[in-house]
Amino acid sequence: MTNPVDVHIGARLREQRQRLRLTQNDLGHQIGIAGQQIQKYECGENRISISRMWALARALNVPMTSFYEGLPDIAADGATGRGDPRKDKEAREFVKVYFSLPDRHRRQFFNMMNSLAKTA
Repeated sequence: MTNPVDVHIGARLREQRQRLRLTQNDLGHQIGIAGQQIQKYECGENRISISRMWALARALNVPMTSFYEGLPDIAADGATGRGDPRKDKEAREFVKVYFSLPDRHRRQFFNMMNSLAKTA
């Protein structure tokens, strides 16, 4: 059975890897492990050791603390709040598309979405 903290950390790992447009194999190669191991980390199947997390953070150019961001949102029973974008495939795809836009369009799109949210 997976631990909700491991699942959360794996989801953060996936977000950061995808932000850099790296494949699981690319990231695994950078730190000397198989891409399949990255996949197991990302789904929370395998727990990431602190030394491996340090290597992943260096490869992704993020602070180690970034893997823990959002953890207070995880309840003691492992349930996450409604609308958790890390668990929603459509939300993750939305973020991918957002970051694929040129900066100028990204800002315009953000402003439009922000306006729509305020009127909802």
